[in-house]
Amino acid sequence: MARARRLSEARAAHAPLSHFLVGQSDVILMLCGGQALWYITHRKRRGARRGEATPAAGGPRSRAIHQLRQVFTALLLGTDTWEDPATGRPDAILVAQLTAARDHLALVSLPRDAWVPIDGGREGKVNSGFGGDVGRMTRTVSSVLGDLPIHATALTGFAGYTAIVEALGEFHVENAIESTFIDPNNGRPSHFPKGRITLTPEDWLVYARQRKELPRGDLDRTARHRAILLGMLARVRELATGPDAAGLAGLAAAALAHVRVTGRIGPEALLAYAPRLAGLGLDDVTALMVPVSGFGTKSGQSVTLLDAGLTADLAAALASGDVREYAAQTAGNPRTR
Repeated sequence: MARARRLSEARAAHAPLSHFLVGQSDVILMLCGGQALWYITHRKRRGARRGEATPAAGGPRSRAIHQLRQVFTALLLGTDTWEDPATGRPDAILVAQLTAARDHLALVSLPRDAWVPIDGGREGKVNSGFGGDVGRMTRTVSSVLGDLPIHATALTGFAGYTAIVEALGEFHVENAIESTFIDPNNGRPSHFPKGRITLTPEDWLVYARQRKELPRGDLDRTARHRAILLGMLARVRELATGPDAAGLAGLAAAALAHVRVTGRIGPEALLAYAPRLAGLGLDDVTALMVPVSGFGTKSGQSVTLLDAGLTADLAAALASGDVREYAAQTAGNPRTR
């Protein structure tokens, strides 16, 4: 009953906060769900398979080992609905890429209002290319990034990020811009000083919602979203490497209940990725945005315009399997962050 009440309150208070927030929970749910399942599987198998033979060639475990030696790229979609995620529009679109050496994770967000060619022959805002068709959305994003191979796509909705917020508890972020926000739902002021701050399940959505009071508006809000994502990843790592597995088990349950994964990678490989992901620190993660040139109007709609040259450079970096050189070259360019 308590959980149902909190869910109802969250729907009423935070329904407008769809932009990007769900995509953050996609990343966290995939990471910690896989990590928890790996932990549970490892515990069950430990000591029981000491003399186990080498996995048969072509079997699922053999294929998983082979996939671990390759670059892994996933598309993460978060839609704006409490119901079936396939019935909403993806307000969060993010590409996650793990290097072949498994020593670096790139997180690249694509603005939902980006004007792009949609798979099927028309142009439009990138999130209009979904329509419940995960395959079409995957092909559209792949095309934007130079036909980038995407191995798996994860989909979730409002219920998913609500579950992850409850499971994570408080976490820390590095706040770049001091600000105060007055919540229009209850009039409560929230102050966010510059520097390291602690966010709770109640105020992280408030922090992510603020836009008008920030110097660059939506761009600064997007930067906050990436800061939130990094803080969440750090919190997941704490849970994954700490002595108490209860929190991790809760996150795994949320993943199983709320995230749909489709694509060319199976559960054995996802389990194999988990311990490597959990071993990454924040210095091993690069957070970027598909480069923008500005804003405009297309077919009577306010849209985000991508920077063609810089987007091609980003696509080349992703195709190489490692964005670190690109990130260093574009450091300080607000169009890419």
